[in-house]
Amino acid sequence: IAADQTGAAYVEDGKNHRVQKFDSDGDFILMFGRDVNKTKVGEPGATQAERNVCTAVSGDECGAGVKGSGGGGFSVAPPQLGDLIDIAPNNSVYIGDDERVQHFSPAGALLEEFTYASVAGLPDKPLVGLAVDPAGDLYLSFVQNFTTQFAEIPFAFKVDPVGRELVDTLEAPFARAIAIDSAGNVYVSLKDEVAKFDGADDLRAVGHPG
Repeated sequence: IAADQTGAAYVEDGKNHRVQKFDSDGDFILMFGRDVNKTKVGEPGATQAERNVCTAVSGDECGAGVKGSGGGGFSVAPPQLGDLIDIAPNNSVYIGDDERVQHFSPAGALLEEFTYASVAGLPDKPLVGLAVDPAGDLYLSFVQNFTTQFAEIPFAFKVDPVGRELVDTLEAPFARAIAIDSAGNVYVSLKDEVAKFDGADDLRAVGHPG
C-alpha cells in the first residue's frame, strides 16, 4: 500500500492482478490492471488502455484483473518480504512486477516501463523492495542467495528511471523492504535489523529490534 500527497491510497492486490485507489475517506476512486474494466472488455472497439482502467464515476463494471505480462498488466503477486509499490513526487505510481517496473499516472494510465535486464548492473533476481526518493530516483532490492559470501556485495540499488541507468549501490546485505522519508533518508529492512542511509547514500545508523 502507498499514499500520495493528496491522501489517496493505492492498494496493490496481487491475488487479483490489479491496483485499487481510494480517497482519504476510504471511498473507491478507480482500479487499474489488465482487463479490470469488464464493461469495456465486452465493448467492441474498446482499446486495451480503456479496458485496463475502471473508475467509480464511470458507472462501468469493475472486477479482478487478468494475469499477464503485457503493458498495464501484472503477472505475479508481490513477495511477502517486501513492498513493490510507491508514489513519486508528482503523484505518479511505480509498481514492481515480474522482471520489470511499470510507471502509471494517478489516473491509472501506463506511462512507461523498463525491465531489470535493461539496466546494466541490476541482478537477475526477483524484486522484493521498491521505493522512490524526493528526486524521483528508484531504490530497488532483490532476492538474494543466502549461501553467498555477501559482506562486500551491495544488495540495494539506486536507479534513474528516466535514463534507465544505475546511479549508486548501497551496502545492504539481505536487503528487503525499502522506505524513504521526505528528507531523502533511505531505510532498508535487512535480515534482523534496519539500516539508515542519508541522501548521499552513506550509512548513518543500524537499528536492531528491541
